[in-house]
Amino acid sequence: MSVPTTILQPTTSTPSQGTVAVDSYPAGQGNNEASAAQSTGNYYLDGRFDSEYNWDFGLRLMDVAGPPGTPPEVIRVHSGHCFRVVRWTSLRVGATPDNPAPKTNANEILFRAIVCPLTPIPWPGGSRVYRTSGVYYYLLLTSPVIGTDRLSAGTAPWDGYTSSQNDVLPGSFNPALLDASSAVPGGGNPNIKDLLGS
Repeated sequence: MSVPTTILQPTTSTPSQGTVAVDSYPAGQGNNEASAAQSTGNYYLDGRFDSEYNWDFGLRLMDVAGPPGTPPEVIRVHSGHCFRVVRWTSLRVGATPDNPAPKTNANEILFRAIVCPLTPIPWPGGSRVYRTSGVYYYLLLTSPVIGTDRLSAGTAPWDGYTSSQNDVLPGSFNPALLDASSAVPGGGNPNIKDLLGS
């Protein structure tokens, strides 16, 4: 007895059972929204990369002795830094999936990595499903600025888009979505005591 399966589709397609439609990009953006693998029997059930940018602006909260209601002080103990953590997983029918290489550049230093090869599971029709997951940890020598620099999201193995086409662009941070009228990320606030000197 065959078991119908709903396969991951490009966003402009409707889900189908057992097949994957390959749609066209808008004019000038490339060839296909889905990679060539999605039109074969060795298609991807899942493939995702989650890039976490984790900033430490060097600020710490210091409690102050005094009666109830005495406010704490905010101090700066270092100039700040940023880590990037990439969590990924790839799930493919009938073949081992493509996995992201721990790519580095002049600004991103790979300092830790975890790769988890998982035992294949059976799939209808006598095939197997293969999955690999992992986590890459990068130290960034120069921290990106939210709302100023592009943030890389990567691209999935089933996706026909390039990594740069999936970047989070500076203009995508909308100040109207969060009441940030008094927020000053990382500095510029007169209430911060800078221990680093002038």
